[in-house]
Amino acid sequence: MVDITAYTDQLLDEARGELAHADAKASILLGSYGVAGGVLLAAFIAGDWSPSMLDPSWITIVWWVGILAFAMAIGAAGAAVHPRTEHRSTEVVYFWGHVVALGAGRDRADQRELVEQRLAEAAEDPAARAVDQLVEVSNVIARKYRLVRRSLIAALISIVLTGVTGISQSA
Repeated sequence: MVDITAYTDQLLDEARGELAHADAKASILLGSYGVAGGVLLAAFIAGDWSPSMLDPSWITIVWWVGILAFAMAIGAAGAAVHPRTEHRSTEVVYFWGHVVALGAGRDRADQRELVEQRLAEAAEDPAARAVDQLVEVSNVIARKYRLVRRSLIAALISIVLTGVTGISQSA
């Protein structure tokens, strides 16, 4: 059998770098949305503007649909940033979440014994951990990028719809 450990480790390092990029993109979006939301909230609080000032009434509906799209953009970016720590298997110990899962409903001594047993089993096939982590990290990256894409689409829809309301009021 060919030893795939070195190649898998290289791919895993690259995947972890890509995971950091995906997290950074989602964090930047979330921060940008916070700034935009703060500006909007400041206008409301100052009393300078309110959606009730929009006329005709269909423009008010367009405004609120734009705000709903903005909320969806925030939600998608927040979901992309949110850490994903669950892992499906407790048959092996490949990361700290397995250790926690093995402790569920057990006292610490039983948990230690079970973790030690699972570690010994995992040590028999060192490549398996890297492969498992590569699969898990790759799936997390794909999910984060899907959420970033959805966030960008929702933000674009929000910008267009709220922009239409602004243009219609200045005309």
